[in-house]
Amino acid sequence: MKRSVLFLLLSFFVLSGYSQDKGTEKTLAKAQGGNAKAQYQIGWYYGNGAKGFVRNELKAIEWLEKSAENNYHPAQYYLGWFYFYGYGVKKDINKATYWYEKAAAQGSKEAKQMLKACQLHSNK
Repeated sequence: MKRSVLFLLLSFFVLSGYSQDKGTEKTLAKAQGGNAKAQYQIGWYYGNGAKGFVRNELKAIEWLEKSAENNYHPAQYYLGWFYFYGYGVKKDINKATYWYEKAAAQGSKEAKQMLKACQLHSNK
């Protein structure tokens, strides 16, 4: 039963012309138009090498900064993560703190926790 349902769903997507590329093309167009959530998604795709995007930390940061500057707190948190761990950039606790503070101000519990980690690293 499960196999037949899965087969039917797969057949539907193939026959309907569904393409993952169409979805990412739409997301990219939205991102280029200034949509903060789409900018975050493109940054995430580049950061993780997902949805057909080749992993590229510099492009990820570029898109995440656009989203973060548009006040999208998941992008602010993710940028903080890049700077805290030095992923694709030089490790910079001050920049990590800056982005985590912005995300925390919008209610991100994860950012609030990471601010404590930044404080511990700053006191070393």
